[in-house]
Amino acid sequence: MFETKTQIEFIKKYITHIVVAIILALALVIYLLSQFMTGDSGAVIVMVDGRETGVYSLYEDREIRIETQEGYNLLVIGEGQAYVAEADCSNQVCVHTQPVSESGGQIICLPHQVVIRLKTTEERDVDAVTN
Repeated sequence: MFETKTQIEFIKKYITHIVVAIILALALVIYLLSQFMTGDSGAVIVMVDGRETGVYSLYEDREIRIETQEGYNLLVIGEGQAYVAEADCSNQVCVHTQPVSESGGQIICLPHQVVIRLKTTEERDVDAVTN
């Protein structure tokens, strides 16, 4: 009888701590699952002649051939970045542009009227501050 009473007192005394620990553990599990399921939802947006023609995950490796009336661009997405591997335009500026991996980064091919833009959940409102 004495042991049971001591156990009940122990549970009453520490019930708040136990409940808080359980709630924190559940919150941590939910947070980790949401991070694992969604990750950093980055998107590569392809626009041709001012119209959106495709949206692709920044974290799914692939090659996309962008066909236009003026020619083609080969977009490569991999390892959290995007770049143009080849194009049949005359100036090849898009091919020599550095890979984009940050939100707001762009690759533009003027001869083909192609704009490749990155958008992530880390979108920033302020680009620069000047005096």
